[in-house]
Amino acid sequence: MNNNLNSLDYWFPVLKKNNVLVPKTEIIKTDCDLGYLVMENEAPEGYDNFISQVTEVTDAMGYPCFIRTGYTSAKHDWRDTCYLGKREDVSSHVYRIVEFSECADMIGSLKYDVWCVRELLPTTPLFTAFRGMPITREFRGFWIDGKIQCVHPYWPVDAIRNPSIDNWKELLLKSHDLCWPEYKVVNRLIKSVGVLFKGNWSIDVLETINGWYVIDMAIAEQSYHWGGCKNGT
Repeated sequence: MNNNLNSLDYWFPVLKKNNVLVPKTEIIKTDCDLGYLVMENEAPEGYDNFISQVTEVTDAMGYPCFIRTGYTSAKHDWRDTCYLGKREDVSSHVYRIVEFSECADMIGSLKYDVWCVRELLPTTPLFTAFRGMPITREFRGFWIDGKIQCVHPYWPVDAIRNPSIDNWKELLLKSHDLCWPEYKVVNRLIKSVGVLFKGNWSIDVLETINGWYVIDMAIAEQSYHWGGCKNGT
């Protein structure tokens, strides 16, 4: 199956067209060879124009905002990658995301010809972890053979590093529970996405102050599945 199906510029326009709840997102495509930043330690031809283009979009979106490629945000390095607090940091954050993409290439190519600027959805974090990343209530659903196979919490306990508070595990485990009204909303949202695509998919949903939003999706066979299924159907 074509790995490009995992790229945000493939699936996001479909979600937006069908009025699925998603964060505001602007997509930028570039033929600038950003690999030079990491591999040659120099800016490639057209780099200044690319950064200007990204900055124009982040200015319009407002700060803080969220940046990523079509494939990754390198979110575990949150404050140095996907979380963009001010325009002066665009170039350094682009570099760090490209660097991560190059390192991840050992397990499969993560291209960086597609970039996305997204609104930072308002959430109520449980705590922060890794490098300042807010840990929130997120769930991943697996849409298999035309139906929801299972829905499980996005964050397993064993994945958390450098939590900001002592009782983080208690809060995380409590957040894994979906009450019946939440279960219905989450499953309905996942189904509304799954029916729009052929094949099997993982679909990530995030609880925000304004309700549940779809924030990411990918080919199911290439998506991490740790178990801990909640209310699978």
